Amino acid sequence: MHADREERLTRRAMLQASIGLAALAPGAFAAPPEQNHTEQKSVEAIKDKLPRTAKVIEEAAAKGNAGQLYLSLNGKPVADIAWGKLPDGTAYTPATLVGWASAVKPTTCACLLKLWDQGKLDLDDKVTKFIPEFGVNGKENVRIRHLLTHTAHLGGYAGPTNLPPTFAELVNKIIQAPREPYRALGANAKLPPLGLGPGYNPAGIIVIAEICRRLYGRDFKEVIRKEVYEPCGMNDSWCGMPLERYRAYKKEGRFASGYLATETEVVKCQPAGGGIGPTRELARFYEMLIGRGAINGKRILSPQAVEAMTTPKTGLGYMGIWGLGLNLALPEGVMMPRSENPRRTAEQLQERYGPHASTRSFGHAGASGMQAFADPEHSLATAFIGRVPISGTIYEDLGLVKAA
Repeated sequence: MHADREERLTRRAMLQASIGLAALAPGAFAAPPEQNHTEQKSVEAIKDKLPRTAKVIEEAAAKGNAGQLYLSLNGKPVADIAWGKLPDGTAYTPATLVGWASAVKPTTCACLLKLWDQGKLDLDDKVTKFIPEFGVNGKENVRIRHLLTHTAHLGGYAGPTNLPPTFAELVNKIIQAPREPYRALGANAKLPPLGLGPGYNPAGIIVIAEICRRLYGRDFKEVIRKEVYEPCGMNDSWCGMPLERYRAYKKEGRFASGYLATETEVVKCQPAGGGIGPTRELARFYEMLIGRGAINGKRILSPQAVEAMTTPKTGLGYMGIWGLGLNLALPEGVMMPRSENPRRTAEQLQERYGPHASTRSFGHAGASGMQAFADPEHSLATAFIGRVPISGTIYEDLGLVKAA
């Protein structure tokens, strides 16, 4: 593989560049104003600004759909709404906590890239440098960049359900397992060479969290809160929620995650699929990336780390093209390969960020129905849940459609 731009930067040069550019970004995105937890902003609030989007949402809501939408343009909130009801009849609000599922993955990767910014690891370090026992069953040469780009092809992860009781047991299962092709490719799939054939490998994201746990010296659920969520203003976001907080949210009528619905699932730290929080808070993470690593006057990542995350590091694979932990929009003229998997069609992935998104767009989806992405060309950040096809209508409503 060719050396990437960030590999040519020495650690000192990278940090000096970060300091020099820091003044350009910290104030780029101010935090959206805090909202009252009892607010009930409905689709009516966006009908004038986003008429096509509002119509799609209204049609979905009429069929019993429930969800949330947050959208900002040039750092200013354009939409912050919710629709539908929880199973107990409580209305959704923008402050309701929902399950992000796999959309949590980029936030996990950001924790590791903070360590890269600090010079505590390099992308070409072998995983065994930090987890010596990992080097068994053909995994001796797996490097950190392979984890971030879904090219490590690790085994030991059976999906978001049926997970071991503890995070330590989950990690140990992956450590002991041999490399294997991604299970969705079918029983006859061949194992790609290390670093090639990007698939989709949640096990690699869990190993990233374990590296963070060891280097930060505390539980990962605490690491992600203190290093990413709280600095971004994501105060109601969790990856492993304290039981007392879960019970308090339930009592307040603010918990609506059907993806992680039991006390056992909610409190378990699952860095590849266990994020929970209001949709608008996940969007703040993308506002931070548009802000070149800064938000609310706080720097979370260096501009170099953001560039590394959001530029291509792989060729075209099962889930498209990857940066470091982020799923990237495809270049013009590039089409997704055909797939026999009914849950992942070429059409679905081709228009993940809508037909009008720029080729610089990046984000990540979740099986809960969460979609979150940013388009830096338009300074647009959005997240929505509810399986509503509005990526395209957002651009149409905002007048961002490229002329034919």
